[in-house]
Amino acid sequence: ADNIKSDTTISKIKKFIDDYGFDGCDFDWQWPGQGSGSSDNDKANYVLLLQNLRNVLGTGKIFSISVAPRQDDIDKSYDVLKIYQYVDFINLNTYNFHGSEGETITAFHSAYRKVPNDLTKEGELNAVSVVENWLSKGVPSAKLTLGIPTYGKSFTLTDILQTGVGAPVSGLG
Repeated sequence: ADNIKSDTTISKIKKFIDDYGFDGCDFDWQWPGQGSGSSDNDKANYVLLLQNLRNVLGTGKIFSISVAPRQDDIDKSYDVLKIYQYVDFINLNTYNFHGSEGETITAFHSAYRKVPNDLTKEGELNAVSVVENWLSKGVPSAKLTLGIPTYGKSFTLTDILQTGVGAPVSGLG
């Protein structure tokens, strides 16, 4: 039954691309094998889905995926050496590292490099570390694209006299 649903979905994607004359598609599943309704088989099923979609699209259409930046999410969700074979590009989500509910300090939501005074777990997340991580897993650099945000995040300062990166906050702005 899952294969029938998958085949129908892939056929609909192909038809949509052809009907509107698109040159391809970006597939964004956040994140296989995690969250409500997920299955332990999702990591393997994701590979099969990408393989089937590539087969239906052929080599004449651009096919990319958007992926998680965090090491534990990558390990849980992706068979990295298999998935990159079926796509033209892997779009690295290198944004929204900070600026969500529960933040206690100000921080860059899309740092290029590690910020020295960001001592949070997310402080290890930055564009350079994400790219280096995917490269270290064997993905060719020609397959990687860097997601760059064109928006900002704001915070509500706990004390208006304490500003800058690492200043205490009472919530989002």
